[in-house]
Amino acid sequence: MAVGSSLFRNYFLFGLAGALIGSAFLFPQTFASVILGWLGALFLCHAVNTSRRVMVGLFFSGLVLSVIGFYWLVETVHFFGGFNYPLAAIIFSLFCWYSALQFVLCGVISRFIGGGGYGGFPCFALSWLIVESFMPRIFPWAIAHTQITWVWFSGLADIFGANVLSFIMLLWGEAVSLLVLGKPRAKRFISLLFVLSACLLSVGAWRSNAVLGALEKAASVRVALVQGNLDAKQKGDVNYLESNLERYRELSATAVDEGAELVFWPESVVNAWAPENLTSVVSTENELLPDKPVNLLYGGLSYAERSTAEVQAILAAVYGGVSREYIELIRFAYYNTAFGVDERGDVVGRYHKRVLMPFGEYIPFAREFPFLQSLSPQTGNFDSGKLSEPISFNLRLMGAEGVVEEQQVKVMPLICYEDLVSSLAREAVLKGANILVNLTNDAWYGRTAAPFQHNLLAAWRAIETRRFLLRVTNTGYTAVIDPLGRTQGDLEIFSNDYLIADVKPLAVETIYARLGDLAPLLIIGAVSALLWASRKARP
Repeated sequence: MAVGSSLFRNYFLFGLAGALIGSAFLFPQTFASVILGWLGALFLCHAVNTSRRVMVGLFFSGLVLSVIGFYWLVETVHFFGGFNYPLAAIIFSLFCWYSALQFVLCGVISRFIGGGGYGGFPCFALSWLIVESFMPRIFPWAIAHTQITWVWFSGLADIFGANVLSFIMLLWGEAVSLLVLGKPRAKRFISLLFVLSACLLSVGAWRSNAVLGALEKAASVRVALVQGNLDAKQKGDVNYLESNLERYRELSATAVDEGAELVFWPESVVNAWAPENLTSVVSTENELLPDKPVNLLYGGLSYAERSTAEVQAILAAVYGGVSREYIELIRFAYYNTAFGVDERGDVVGRYHKRVLMPFGEYIPFAREFPFLQSLSPQTGNFDSGKLSEPISFNLRLMGAEGVVEEQQVKVMPLICYEDLVSSLAREAVLKGANILVNLTNDAWYGRTAAPFQHNLLAAWRAIETRRFLLRVTNTGYTAVIDPLGRTQGDLEIFSNDYLIADVKPLAVETIYARLGDLAPLLIIGAVSALLWASRKARP
């Protein structure tokens, strides 16, 4: 009976921790998410410190978190990848198992650096920082992402990044757990953490106030984010291309009448293929707003003919014979592209998506094994882009005292998943981007928590770089995120509408933008050295 009771308690604590963190992601950018995130961190650390079957418990915790937080992946894999439901369920199961391995790996590292045990403070927090910083993940969530509405805390990400904030949360979890267990020196740990946290929150408050001050002084430009709410399958149907565009034209024309200087359309709204080196849209099928001259950044599709050497290199890597159709297919490079067009119709810049989605935009290893493409005929055959420069627009900005001035605004597109990749946003601002914009199509997620989770994770790019992040999507969640990570304006998902916003381009440079994830590396090195030294000092 005692064994059964102990086993139940083991799984209950780990399951509760996973459920709390997973549930926090169901209520993104809310006060409830903040509380659930902290409770999840506390229970997770307490479970590690009090359970015997830690590895199994951690795996169970990871499974529970993944199933609750990311339940929507089954439908997305079915819809986006074209797989049937049984296969989609298998892929989701593999995702959950892989995600749960993150927890197990934390346990393995914690036991190693703790000298064979799990309770050595701060072993588990350190192991989590290591895994969260280095383990490749398709959906790169962090425990700290639950804290975005606490701006004094989340604002520290412009120095350290989000992973260090997760480390702080788990430090508190370990310290409180050891205090509950009556461990020696637990009170000292709590006191030191309290002082450290108070200092950090003071810095976070100072940084937040500095950003607010910069926003008050900055000039603003009026922009429009257009959400046409096109059905996911209708969107790519050639029979609907003109009617789809007409919907976006009508919404944009109204937005221009309301003073929009720059209009944004989502990912691949224009599904007619355009040459990659397009220089002007005047009198072409790509002249999207001929009656309303305005600066426009839109998502489209482009192609470029490969050189003979490039074609030969691809063919040389193929295993087995190739058909004439395959040779014709690889003759061109195909891109998911964002085009920038000014009021005169000149193309002022372009950006090709660099981080492609497997099983949606390409089949892994399909170039080497062409038969793989037949497993998912709906999957695209896109190439990864190499352009990384912001797109510049000459716009009229309204100054703080009502003075209109012309200024060059540099906009960096991040297409679809790319707003989850912090290195791309950092690279953009270091190259001069003063506004970030995410063009995406989240129709695959349906009416689930996923569009809001995507917005949550993307919002950390705004904090890390202290830039406005504009998220313009086909069906939602379209939103404006300010440099504090606050979603200030939005549109209801699956609505046909546009959003007008006065956005302030900023030119501040954050420590995180300059140094990236150096802070986690320094913390990992310093804490590891302290643990090693303390163990060596023991008699």
